[in-house]
Amino acid sequence: MELLKNISDQIQTNLTSNLYIRAKYLHDLYRPFLEKVPDKCNYIDLGCGFGANSAVFGEGFNNVHCSDLCMTDLAICRKYMWEKMNCHFMVADAQSLPFKNECFDLVTAFSLIEHVPYREKMLREAFRILKNQGQLVLQFPNKHFFMELHTGIPFFCLVPDFMKTWILKKRSYGGFLNIPTPQQVKDIIRVIDPSVNVRVVNVVYPDELVPVSFRKVYLMLKKTGIFNKIPFGWLLICEKR
Repeated sequence: MELLKNISDQIQTNLTSNLYIRAKYLHDLYRPFLEKVPDKCNYIDLGCGFGANSAVFGEGFNNVHCSDLCMTDLAICRKYMWEKMNCHFMVADAQSLPFKNECFDLVTAFSLIEHVPYREKMLREAFRILKNQGQLVLQFPNKHFFMELHTGIPFFCLVPDFMKTWILKKRSYGGFLNIPTPQQVKDIIRVIDPSVNVRVVNVVYPDELVPVSFRKVYLMLKKTGIFNKIPFGWLLICEKR
């Protein structure tokens, strides 16, 4: 268990230290779809965390809104974004947002949906505040990856659902965690609005985001092409028509 904790700590420390690199990588994956957003007026990042994604994806937008349930993270985000003009900060639950209908051109949610108890509520709210022709961008980990990246537990996907909560408690993981598959998210979206076009992009993190102690193994596996079939996670670009 101590080894698993060490692995998890290294992963989380490395990701936290390289949030801007991660944000730039995700934005590069998204860039081919950005031109389809007709207006660059209002952007909101749900579950903004420390603000790296907000800064990168908000570039070029007139107004950037950073929303998070955690006041501590939001305070860090405010410091990170202090140079950004027309940036607004609010404590809000992604399952119940304090905005009018159809007021944002771009809505993003990075590493959020797996921590939300009611996915459909979150997605309904995201599409409610999204303008027609706007885009919702979701990023979340691959539940079938070799290692559960929040905890460092290998092959966590093979653990029966009824045991997962108990294991997370034993690992002292305090948050809610239920990772969906892209198909599960697409099925929910189809119920909310069948006209939404959803595209799925594989997320295979660059070398800098892999802890140094695992990098040699990572590079060997990467050369085999296995991450093309079993990526770290997913980027879903959802176009509202």
